Parts: sequence; C-alpha cells; structure tokens
Amino acid sequence: LTIGRATITTTVAVRSRSRDPLDLFGDFFGQGQQVQIRSEPLRVIVRALPDQGKPDDFSGTVGRYSMSVSVNKTIVEAGQPVTLMIKIAGTGNIKSVAEPAIPESQDFRVYKAGSNEQIAKSGDALSGTKVIEQVFIPRRPGELTIPSLSLNFFDPAKGTYQTVRTTA
Repeated sequence: LTIGRATITTTVAVRSRSRDPLDLFGDFFGQGQQVQIRSEPLRVIVRALPDQGKPDDFSGTVGRYSMSVSVNKTIVEAGQPVTLMIKIAGTGNIKSVAEPAIPESQDFRVYKAGSNEQIAKSGDALSGTKVIEQVFIPRRPGELTIPSLSLNFFDPAKGTYQTVRTTA
C-alpha cells in the first residue's frame, strides 16, 4: 500500500536589505513568504491476518496483551453497585484494543462507567495500558459471581491467535 504525500504550507520570514543608508533598522521585521513542503509517498507492506486458528469472535486486535480484573468491593447490598476494573496491558496499539464482551447475566445489570489509556513508545513499538470500568448492580441477594472475561488477539511475534482469560 502507499501512504500519500504529507504537505505543509507555512509562512517564512524573509529579510531584505534596505538600500537607504539612513534606514538604521532596514527591514527589521521582514516580510512573509509562503512556502509549501511535501514529503515523498511511503510504501508499506501489509500482511493479511491468517484465517487458520482465527477465533469466531475475533475483533481485530493485534499485539501481545495481558488482562486482569479487580473489584472495588466484594460485599454489597442488593441494588448497590460494584465497579469492575478491567486492565489490559501490552505491546501494540492499545487504543485499538477491543473491549472484552461482558456475558449476559441474570444476576447483574451492567453499565459501562468509562475507560482511559496510557500510551508509551519505545523505538518502533507502541505499548500501553487500557483500564475499562464496568458497573455491576446485583439484582438479588446471595453469593453472586461476575463471570470470567476473555480477550483474543493476533500476536505478530508468534504468528498465531492468542486468548487471555480472567478468573471469575
């Protein structure tokens, strides 16, 4: 594939010398001249993701990731919220990492509370952390379990699809 030229247009100050010997400052502030600069197009080789081993629910996430979960409390009254924090960390474009699907549950109503990302770059590699908050509101009293979550991705270093799972 080819990434087209990047173009920038800007105004550059240009000084001209005054021929008037009594002009002490000359053209001190200069005049502007509009300049346009263009890069060359870039060619990139893009490999297709393999069909072999692709999970049915593959969302397009590429990189190498780990995932963990935690809750803000483990004892609540029925109807009171529990916040589940899902932390995904690893190498790859963390902004494009798909959020794990929350399985349907008769025990909880589930609402997305928010997410944030921290991105770092080391050489040619992007890495980072994405934290997703989900609010679980119990529908009934008793000992309830938030189900295990899974995240699948294609790991280009291994050349295979991987799946990571949390504990329930």
